[in-house]
Amino acid sequence: MVSTYDLVVRGGTVYDGTGAPGVRADVGVHGDRITGVGTIAERGGAELDATGLAVSPGFIDVHSHDDLAVLCDPQMAFKVLLELATAIHRMTGMPAAKFRLADRGVIMAGAFADLVVFDPARIRDTATYDDPRRFPDGIRAVYVNGRAVARDGAHTGARPGRALRRGRS
Repeated sequence: MVSTYDLVVRGGTVYDGTGAPGVRADVGVHGDRITGVGTIAERGGAELDATGLAVSPGFIDVHSHDDLAVLCDPQMAFKVLLELATAIHRMTGMPAAKFRLADRGVIMAGAFADLVVFDPARIRDTATYDDPRRFPDGIRAVYVNGRAVARDGAHTGARPGRALRRGRS
């Protein structure tokens, strides 16, 4: 029997990009789209155990680069007032809405499968000026358009992303 899902991310705390609190759920992906969020009984073609990890929409880079800093350095006093759900919303759903990127920046059925699976307690930037391409600690996997582009600190070689224009996904 062929699975409905190419990928199922299981048991993570899903932050949907709207600013709502995270909820424990599975995320099912078929092709480049999210096709299920909730309890998914069916096995996927690939499975990722996200128990104890956060699952968020892919970060959308349209403004300053300091929003991710609160995740990487919780001691940033001027940013520490943001809850995790709010910080994720400000990096995902909010810029997607501002730039009218339909089906981006959120985790819901029908949206593009851009996902980041990370450990909020361990995430930390390790890049330096001398070595700016170092992968951050605490990120388990990154998916762009349903394809794994990074796993456990290494790039997979996949490059399914593309530049997005305002009002087009």
